[in-house]
Amino acid sequence: MPAYVVRLKANASNPRDFVGVFYAPDVEALAWLVDECTDVVACEYARLPAGGICRAGPAHPVPFRDEPDKKVDFLRGASFTENWFERFFSEEDTARWTSMGEPAWSSDEERQEMIIKAFAKLAEHDRARQQQ
Repeated sequence: MPAYVVRLKANASNPRDFVGVFYAPDVEALAWLVDECTDVVACEYARLPAGGICRAGPAHPVPFRDEPDKKVDFLRGASFTENWFERFFSEEDTARWTSMGEPAWSSDEERQEMIIKAFAKLAEHDRARQQQ
């Protein structure tokens, strides 16, 4: 399964902000994962080559199962390996980014109109089912 890095698009309110690293079988599954934390349409992704996230220094202790309330920030102080950082997060940014999608509307008014039409269709369908 491929791994992906996701960031906000250049035209987003916080351009090129890091969203996350995801592991998914395909782009559709990736979109579902990204949707858990932000608007998919505002994002772009790139496949990750060999690399990783690592921490220098001592390891954090792993809490035992009988300590469910103990919170440990495993990524505190972590950084990307040079290969990932240079390709995705430096000025050079040599990655091939792909948009995760474009909205089906061009303005807030058009978006609102599409929502109203969709709810009208649902209501019509529901009325037809109730009459059966």
